[in-house]
Amino acid sequence: MNKIKTTKKFWAYIALFAVVLIWSLSPIVSNMKVVKSNYSPGMIIALRSVFATIALLLINVKKLKKINKNYFKVAVPSGLILATATLCQMIGYRYEAAPGETAFLENVSVVIIPIFLFLFTRKKPSWMKIGAAVLCFVGSAIIALAGSKGNVFSVSLGKWLAIIAGVMYGVNIAVTGVFTKKLDLDSGLYVFIQLFIQSLAAFGYSIIGEKLLMAEGNVFQFTFQPLPLITVAVLGIVATGICWTLRTHCFKHINVMFVSIVMPFSSVLTGVWSIIGGMETLTWNLAVGGCIILMAILLADLGDKLLEKHKLKKQAAELPLVEEVAITCESTKNIENKENKE
Repeated sequence: MNKIKTTKKFWAYIALFAVVLIWSLSPIVSNMKVVKSNYSPGMIIALRSVFATIALLLINVKKLKKINKNYFKVAVPSGLILATATLCQMIGYRYEAAPGETAFLENVSVVIIPIFLFLFTRKKPSWMKIGAAVLCFVGSAIIALAGSKGNVFSVSLGKWLAIIAGVMYGVNIAVTGVFTKKLDLDSGLYVFIQLFIQSLAAFGYSIIGEKLLMAEGNVFQFTFQPLPLITVAVLGIVATGICWTLRTHCFKHINVMFVSIVMPFSSVLTGVWSIIGGMETLTWNLAVGGCIILMAILLADLGDKLLEKHKLKKQAAELPLVEEVAITCESTKNIENKENKE
């Protein structure tokens, strides 16, 4: 049994790092001209969600009969929360939110997650996990605020949208991590329903907010041209459908806080790909911030294990003394009984 559990945990870690790798490439593809110039923010999210939902439907068609009310209790609200997060993220790019600033503000999720985990489970996170979240936040700040001259008193609409996205991502991660494990929900079916809800919400926003209201910088755009459509389809199936399913599966075998700490490391890899591709140059912000986030990842995973190991060693060292006291007490009791008989 332990061997099977260890094997599942090993593959969960492999899946988690695959998600980080794919998500590090996703922003670069999403911000390519072939996507941004052909689709509005709401339509990008809507199409990605639709392609992901169709893919997951085909993959999980034989398991649809397993869906019960527990799936809808969790997946519907979490789908609406996720839709809010992704729409705020994508719309924010059109309202004076630079990618670096957006990445920093969205990482507020690592601070939000411990709060909601406590609210849902009443189990306090260890100070190691809290420290790792703070470290991750600091590392992301160093990377994101490079060259920034703004201040918190003049926050643009795009930045506020990024903050809301970070909060909503944090709530979604906490809800998914706690209740999919507690109710033993199948990862594929759960994400299928969640993304179906997100696609409905995104299409609704795109038609009402972008097409009817014609918001400045956020106007409805759509095309059937093959290359843009294929690009969005790949993003939807791989980066949205497969990656969200893998991440949800990871929650069942890996600590939720560790997953939340690892996710922002994808922004570091995004910077690396940008440097390799000649889109930006290596800065001390990326190097230092990346190292701090890496430290946060190690602290989140290894910190509690080291504390537990130290605790077990301490207990083992005290065990002989406890046994000696127990033997002494037993001997004293036997002597007293013998004296009473005499």
